[in-house]
Amino acid sequence: MKNRMARFLLLFVFLGPVSVLAEETVKPAAEVAPSGSGFTSLASDDFDRIVAGIEQLGASKHPRALVVLEGLEAGKLVFDSSGTLFLEVEGGTVNAETGEAATPREKPRDVGVNNRVRRTLAPLISELRLRAPDLAVRRTAAEETSKHPREEMRGALLDARKQESDDDVAELLDLALARLDLASTDKARRLAGLAVIDDQAELSFKGDLEG
Repeated sequence: MKNRMARFLLLFVFLGPVSVLAEETVKPAAEVAPSGSGFTSLASDDFDRIVAGIEQLGASKHPRALVVLEGLEAGKLVFDSSGTLFLEVEGGTVNAETGEAATPREKPRDVGVNNRVRRTLAPLISELRLRAPDLAVRRTAAEETSKHPREEMRGALLDARKQESDDDVAELLDLALARLDLASTDKARRLAGLAVIDDQAELSFKGDLEG
């Protein structure tokens, strides 16, 4: 009896932690996001799925997220019966996810766009442009955003500012954030925004004098 109890305790000691570790590290299949889920959701004429696909793709950091969402905005995104998503380009179509030349099985269907889709697209495209690898794209996006910043973009602007290495773009992002702060009901934010705008105005004035 004592020997059986000892063996049981040994098994508990050695096997118990293994079971716990497995439970902590292995996620149920339902919790694991499928690869390319944003592209899959976009290959649809159901607006709920399309909006979900836009949001998934916008958050995915996929290198083709911006070009695909811009293609949707321009009405150049189509899909076939296999659920494959294609982007119409000059001279034909490419696989939206890979960018490689590809042809739909049959005449493709347009990915639908309505006002809800447009409202979801616009801020995500702006955010992706602010993080684009191309400096010219980031500069243009920062210029546009600095003129008419929206409070819901504050988080994206702060993230972009932390990552920005170009001084001119960083200054435009600071201006956008300052304008948001000036419109805030929070006194500390308004003062901080005013300080940034004063600093930028002073630097500009000094530059004009030196020029």
